[in-house]
Amino acid sequence: EDNVFAFFKKDKSRDSTIATDGGISIYPWYPNHASYHLSTGDFSFLFSDDYLYAHQLVIVNQEKWGCISVKASTASLKEKIRSHLLTMMMVVIVLIILSYLLAYGLQTIISRPILKLAAVSKRISEKQDYSVRVKIKGTDEIGVLYDEFNHMLEQIQLHESQRDKAEKKYRDIFENATYGIFQLSPHGRLLTANPAFARILGYDSQEDALN
Repeated sequence: EDNVFAFFKKDKSRDSTIATDGGISIYPWYPNHASYHLSTGDFSFLFSDDYLYAHQLVIVNQEKWGCISVKASTASLKEKIRSHLLTMMMVVIVLIILSYLLAYGLQTIISRPILKLAAVSKRISEKQDYSVRVKIKGTDEIGVLYDEFNHMLEQIQLHESQRDKAEKKYRDIFENATYGIFQLSPHGRLLTANPAFARILGYDSQEDALN
């Protein structure tokens, strides 16, 4: 006949196989002699109502001795799965938070120097002051960008200074020349004239000559 047990284990101290229920032997033990050949037949299992039901036929020397049935609770397994899922969810949440903080930090590191450069460019555009310089704090890519920007401002300031000097020189020549200098439009209208030109024509000022 079939025999049902709570669990089946190997007792190493006696070199024998014992079926027990709550620590009490309810099935005779079988020495592992060569004359006894233990084999297994069909095996089946089923999960139902938070339990695992397993059934295994036991055949010794081609004789069916019975069936071992195990009813094991899956509560601890579900608890472990639940614990692992909770741990994974917490790890994912922590990684998402760290990724956000890292992205925010990198964005600040990258955007702050660019916004600073944009503010300096706006100030230069509004005041036409090319003497402004951006302070360089490193030798990385941002530092190279700042250095090139300052170099560009230096070149603009230099060209502006040269232009102002050339205009001043031309103005001095134009105003202080002893001979008349004037400019006409394609239609023959007088556009500009120096004081000497106005005096030659008998006008009191340049404005009178232009009008």
